[in-house]
Amino acid sequence: MLTCCERGGTGDGKNNSRGSDSDSEGSVSDSGSYLSEESAGPAAHRAKRDAELAELGALSADQRASKLKAYGWITPSTGHHFDVADVTRLPGSKAPAVVKAHVRHWLPPPGVTIKATMFFCHGMHVHVNAKPTIAFYDDMSARGYATFAMDLPGHGFSEGENRCMIPDFQGCFDAHEALMRFVLGGCAQDDKAEVALGVDSAVLAALRGKPFFVVGESMGGMIAAFLAQQVAKGTSRELAGGFRGALLLCPSLVVDLPPPPVLWFLRSCVVPAVPHWTMPNSLSSSAATKPYDIFDDAVEQDMITLDNYHMPECGWPGTPGALGWRHGLRWSTANAFLKAFARLEGLMDSIAYPFLVLHDPHDKICFFKGSTDLMDRSRSSDKTLTRVEGGLHGLCANRREEVAQAMDAWMGQRL
Repeated sequence: MLTCCERGGTGDGKNNSRGSDSDSEGSVSDSGSYLSEESAGPAAHRAKRDAELAELGALSADQRASKLKAYGWITPSTGHHFDVADVTRLPGSKAPAVVKAHVRHWLPPPGVTIKATMFFCHGMHVHVNAKPTIAFYDDMSARGYATFAMDLPGHGFSEGENRCMIPDFQGCFDAHEALMRFVLGGCAQDDKAEVALGVDSAVLAALRGKPFFVVGESMGGMIAAFLAQQVAKGTSRELAGGFRGALLLCPSLVVDLPPPPVLWFLRSCVVPAVPHWTMPNSLSSSAATKPYDIFDDAVEQDMITLDNYHMPECGWPGTPGALGWRHGLRWSTANAFLKAFARLEGLMDSIAYPFLVLHDPHDKICFFKGSTDLMDRSRSSDKTLTRVEGGLHGLCANRREEVAQAMDAWMGQRL
């Protein structure tokens, strides 16, 4: 079920409806039940599923790779890349500062008019090549939206010095804006875009006359919130047909920060000493993430379990051919999160651009409170929070049609 809460005003926390046809809360559509703590059955059922997933992980490397390949979970590389700063590098590194980031795009089929362009930011430890992602943005392209997305450096098919490590999220914001300018014609390498992106010049020309949106999921939702603010306050907002807003899907916008002395110890002692190491499971919430808290489909739960990068030489055995990361949060990335979350309240207070948030109130990975905090604090006069009941954390896979309809309707009103 989707329920919608729209608010306008100056960020004073008051609930002001933006349209006379919408109450502050109202039913939008029904989509059935989902695998929550209640509907999944007793704890014994979850324990049984945990045991099944553990057995899957205990298969040989070849068996895991065979299952992942047979399902077609990972779509092959597009072969298209653009040069971008390596966001995984640590200060003082002698590795190349610029790497090739893998780019994927979805274009409306022939006969479908292009409405707008979306720039998608993926979540933590994942990539833009998984089957559910491909299927969702195929749907959006059929609705008239072109989408461009990249695997962040060190993720997916992209190059990068350190696998799935982000020392500072500012690099991610800048990388996504660089892709945006590369596609929409706001950089010095415009003449290289057609070949690098694999997009015909006539299509690029059409895109450069249309408005654009920023979209992000999970950690990518946090990245998208910062990126959209960066775009709205900079020259990129005037690219193509102009920036029209952000769509945040189950965004990561709240965390319980440790006390200041603990923060100081982590930043001053632990991170400088062992930035590449992963946090102990007892300290990392990402280590406690359950596949059934992401997907309600058992096969997709299996696949995300298997999609675990293979680095046996570093003590991280996974699945050969996998692109995801389930080895735990690296200390350097944990520190980057702490720095970003320390800026979040200030960001929320300053956001004035239009935005739509889609979030399951029962999301166990990125908490719904972050989305309500954004609604309360933002001074935007055009902001909407839609509750996707039963969507879990993988909204685009579990509630594909409902989410696509909500995004299409919201963007369509702002073209």
